[in-house]
Amino acid sequence: MHFVNAQEEIEVNENEPNVDELIDLCSALIEDSFQTQLNKNDFHYNRFVMHLRYYIKRIQQEEQFIDSNEPLFETMKENSPKAYECSIAIAELIQQTLKVKSTDDELLYLMIHINRIIKNNQ
Repeated sequence: MHFVNAQEEIEVNENEPNVDELIDLCSALIEDSFQTQLNKNDFHYNRFVMHLRYYIKRIQQEEQFIDSNEPLFETMKENSPKAYECSIAIAELIQQTLKVKSTDDELLYLMIHINRIIKNNQ
């Protein structure tokens, strides 16, 4: 995975939001929502950060996930309402910053990562 990530060129544009700051804000939303302190050295947290980086990149390139996972989305939403609410808060933050609304499939993947982080953070 590190090899693939190392190949990714990062272009810094002063007009674009700082991705690291956006990730820190998203992490803070999770910590506030679940009243916990995230272990930023944890494997699951780092997977979440990598997901956010690519999520933001997909939004910027107008290539969000649209996989028609509606039944799975609804099940996750019903079974993990706190993760759903947190994913909505993250999506709203990203929408305010990047001016693009997230798809339900993107929310689903956020919920999966949030659940994984919280489960392994306890």
